[in-house]
Amino acid sequence: MARDRLPAYRRARNSFIRVGMDVEKTNDVVKLYKTVSEPLLSVIRKSSDFSAAYYPLLSIAYDIYPYDREASYQLLTDLSRANPMRREARILRQRLFVKHYNAFAMVRSLLILCQSRNEIVAIRILI
Repeated sequence: MARDRLPAYRRARNSFIRVGMDVEKTNDVVKLYKTVSEPLLSVIRKSSDFSAAYYPLLSIAYDIYPYDREASYQLLTDLSRANPMRREARILRQRLFVKHYNAFAMVRSLLILCQSRNEIVAIRILI
């Protein structure tokens, strides 16, 4: 296994360079997400030791969160699966999404409680 790590690292590095040569410069993070996420995820899957592709995707996931939360969540999930040895994507996903999940779970519980008491309640949540 250890002898396979260096060739895997080199393959990932070479793929990363090729992907980087094809990337069009843009300040639009959503466009960047759409063009580089799959190629960089492919690079990450080639070597768990090569991190140069991991951090740009982590940054993109954070940056697209205000614009497309579903894409951010999916990218963080894909990063976690592509390299389970790294914790950063799981930690960021937890920090960004667990608080919202907990808020929704709390409201759902409150609605169920109110329905069971035959009460009518209006709830406004700002997220």
